Amino acid sequence: RSKAEEVLQRDRILTIVNNLADAILSTDKNGIIQVYNAASLGLLDTNAGLEGQSIDTVIKLIDTDGKPFKLIQHLKAARSVENRDDLSANISSERFHLSVIYSPIRSADSHDGSGNDGYIVILRDITKQKSLEEERDEFISVVSHELRTPITIAEGTLSNVQVMMGRKEIPQTTLSDNVKLAHDQVIFLAKMVNDLSALSRAERGVAD
Repeated sequence: RSKAEEVLQRDRILTIVNNLADAILSTDKNGIIQVYNAASLGLLDTNAGLEGQSIDTVIKLIDTDGKPFKLIQHLKAARSVENRDDLSANISSERFHLSVIYSPIRSADSHDGSGNDGYIVILRDITKQKSLEEERDEFISVVSHELRTPITIAEGTLSNVQVMMGRKEIPQTTLSDNVKLAHDQVIFLAKMVNDLSALSRAERGVAD
């Protein structure tokens, strides 16, 4: 009965792991894959078995500088859960940004008495998230530039008006033209702010 219960619990855990969307791999102390779930095959776009292969061979990670990220070295240096979201890999000729979470597996009855029975690695595709972050950063940069332009023009024009108001030889029409220019830029700025506000409401689903 005890053995049957053990098998049942193991099957339950495997069923849960295989139904997770994240790729989960378990390796021994040398980074050799021992257990993996179905999502691992999906992420790596392969039908071949992964058991017995080095994890650095199965997935070749790259850091933000384009240099190889040797996962086994980092696994051996890990003392607790580590989380990296600055890594990527070329899978089936496509570049994927990945979140990589890894941790040593601690066991009181490990084979060599070190308490380390291997490592667990969780991989998640965050390509879309990274793409959205890059687009957001570019959007903020463009908007900042576009907002700065009317502010600079209005500020400079009003500064000129202040100087000209102290000089009697300046025609009234010149002052009026400059004030109008500054006013037009403020109106333009207000329209941009309203557009951004409308966009924000639309993203929250509260506007067309």
